[in-house]
Amino acid sequence: AHRGQRSFALHADNAGMLGFGQFYPRWQRIHLSRIAVHPAHRGLGVGKVLVHELLAAGRAKHDLAEFGLFVYRDNDAALTVYREAGFAVTSSPDPAATIDGCDYMTRPAN
Repeated sequence: AHRGQRSFALHADNAGMLGFGQFYPRWQRIHLSRIAVHPAHRGLGVGKVLVHELLAAGRAKHDLAEFGLFVYRDNDAALTVYREAGFAVTSSPDPAATIDGCDYMTRPAN
């Protein structure tokens, strides 16, 4: 676990958990992690809502200028959600922490 870590879940009364995600401070950014959408609810905009809520909660909790996250290069759905939310691929602030098959993405916190 990371210090300051916050976890969020999206629920629907008739469908249970739709998605899950976390954020915490890392590398002077608000780092989003473990973002997942239940397979039965993919393609319905749940990821977009979840990322929007994580961004809002991260801004409210931490006074940092940027967000960051890792994403698997072959996860087209996640890449689309993150790009639409303003994220762009950039170099990892710690190459030793880079995950095989992943890119690091950032966006301004404002």
